[in-house]
Amino acid sequence: MERVRQFLQLPDTGAPDGANVRVAVIDSGIDQTHADLRHATDGRRSKDCRPDHKDLTDRWAHGTAIAGIIAGRGRLASGRYRGLAPAATLLIYKVFEGREGVLEPDLQRALQFAVRAKADIINLSCSSSPLDDDALGGPIDRVQPPWVWSASLRLGDYLLEATRCGVLCVVSAGNDGQHGRGTINRAGGSEGCLAVGACDLDGRHHPNSSRGPYYVDATLERDRWRRLEDSDRDAQIRVIKPDLVAPGVGVWTPLSAHSVDLRAEVLADPRSEGGAYYPFTGTSVAAAVVSGLAACTLGEVRKWRPTLPARSQARLLLGLLREAARASCTSEAELEEMGNGVLRWPAIAAAIERCRSDEEYFRDLLNPPL
Repeated sequence: MERVRQFLQLPDTGAPDGANVRVAVIDSGIDQTHADLRHATDGRRSKDCRPDHKDLTDRWAHGTAIAGIIAGRGRLASGRYRGLAPAATLLIYKVFEGREGVLEPDLQRALQFAVRAKADIINLSCSSSPLDDDALGGPIDRVQPPWVWSASLRLGDYLLEATRCGVLCVVSAGNDGQHGRGTINRAGGSEGCLAVGACDLDGRHHPNSSRGPYYVDATLERDRWRRLEDSDRDAQIRVIKPDLVAPGVGVWTPLSAHSVDLRAEVLADPRSEGGAYYPFTGTSVAAAVVSGLAACTLGEVRKWRPTLPARSQARLLLGLLREAARASCTSEAELEEMGNGVLRWPAIAAAIERCRSDEEYFRDLLNPPL
């Protein structure tokens, strides 16, 4: 995380910390015994969203890693691995464990719980690909990319409703980029969410990070998809996705004590601090980085706009983060891999400052295309 902060160009002193911002992590749970995550959650509002389950324990390591990237307190390793928003409050919603897959009704419950608990940001670092055997609700037809998606997706409707309630939804773009163009996963292409791809710490697109564009066919039945054929490529709606990219390669994150196999892998590596941390790669990591940055951004916005209506928060954050990423985009060809570009804190801070001094610019950002 120390190298991630350097890449993002966060200041060494006086860095934003996401204080008083609530971030919902919809994932595999959390290891609340990890030193970096003790007292980081709102335990009263956190829930296991699977029917007949009441256990937030993370046995898969994924949720603990995501939570640590966003708001790890950095109590070990002299703070080197602290999260990007170490003063933010986490809301944990467990929707899967191991390879069992994620059921869409559980995701819907998690999103509803997050909105009711007054989350400011939702991090969804799980996605569904037509290459999966099953995901988000059961077996699906394996289809080779590029993919065309229905304009109407149930999960997309849930995310859009959360966005309209003022909650920024940050979603991983997927890890199918090695298969080429048009590989954005569901729900990364959904209206109103911020889809995040992964880059390395040199700012280069990671080969496995899913690539755009996101194709939509308004004639497809709800929740359906198909392969894009060369003959109809120009006839489909092309959407710029991912929205942006962030570091997601080899990031050392808190490791759940219940992940015995992973702990054994890194125990001898001094960077693991005795098996307390593990290096993760993927768009899940990149999405968590953006959620942490979004928490810092919202904290800074509230300093000068404390009366910003809650329902306007998501739109403003969407506008600010996309605008900041555009500062790094250099060519049209990069759009498919990088979306609007790579996020860095100085560009975010500049966009915030311009909002303060330019009311017209501020109002434009409040009405971004969803």
